[in-house]
Amino acid sequence: MLVLKVDPRAELYLFGSVAEGRHTYSSDIDVLIITEKDRWEVLKTLVKEEFTSFFDIHVRKPEEARWYRRMTKLTRI
Repeated sequence: MLVLKVDPRAELYLFGSVAEGRHTYSSDIDVLIITEKDRWEVLKTLVKEEFTSFFDIHVRKPEEARWYRRMTKLTRI
């Protein structure tokens, strides 16, 4: 995945309706990227590569990702 070129140590997860098997025709794909890199640097790279069309990208530091772990099912990719 493209983000691993920016940070090879990044963790990638699916969450939301796709991860829970509830997706429909109109569902977007929720992706959580956990990285120590600057959030805007990662997003800028993804937008530049036109990667964000069907994805809802959430970039968080490890300590910020705790909420996602508590509140939703994460599927590592």
